[in-house]
Amino acid sequence: MALLYPRFRWFLLMSGLLTGFCLTARASHIVGGELELQYLGPTAATTHRINLNLYFDDINGDPDAINPTLYVGIFRKRDDVLVGTTTLNFVSNQLIAYTKPACSINSLRTRLIRYTTTVSFPQANFSDPDGYYMTWERCCRNDVIDNIVTPGGAGLAFYLEFPNPWSNGRANPNSSPVFGEVNGDYACVQKPFMFDFSAKDPDGDSLTYSLVTPYNGFSTSDVPSPGSPNPITGR
Repeated sequence: MALLYPRFRWFLLMSGLLTGFCLTARASHIVGGELELQYLGPTAATTHRINLNLYFDDINGDPDAINPTLYVGIFRKRDDVLVGTTTLNFVSNQLIAYTKPACSINSLRTRLIRYTTTVSFPQANFSDPDGYYMTWERCCRNDVIDNIVTPGGAGLAFYLEFPNPWSNGRANPNSSPVFGEVNGDYACVQKPFMFDFSAKDPDGDSLTYSLVTPYNGFSTSDVPSPGSPNPITGR
């Protein structure tokens, strides 16, 4: 997982590559993904676009776990108060291309599922100088992961911090970094392996990368999508 520190702090939750609202489906499908925030402009009816990219285990995952909508919570960073929720709608579903080296066992098939919405951050509700964050979580990770204990019972929380959208009464334009399209490459035992985790920032901000432990969140196999809790406190 890559952690970026531009003016946004950004978590790309794709640890599976390294290793709607459905309350009943037994889900074991999450490989990874990321949240994105794109500034659209002060004159637009909606000022930002929120995207969520979810990488889905197409072989071991339950197709019923592909939700038509997702619910993202937006919190004030200073005191973790929920200031609002927004609904992201399903927009596309495509297979990730895998390379076929000699070590391929042809048992991996991953889908990229995209959700999006447009939102406004009115100054009356979004003016805290410490900024905000958004989060979405879901259970469960795909069962075939070897370096997670009981991955079929582990959730994954997607988290994105963003600064105050307003500064001195004016819009503060800012967008999150954007990662390139992922290819599903096989890592062969005792062979060199490279994977491009780089991103580009549309505002020209400098980016710093780190490997960190993903947030597990508070979702379970019984309640795979618990709404919009804080991924650390569960509130």
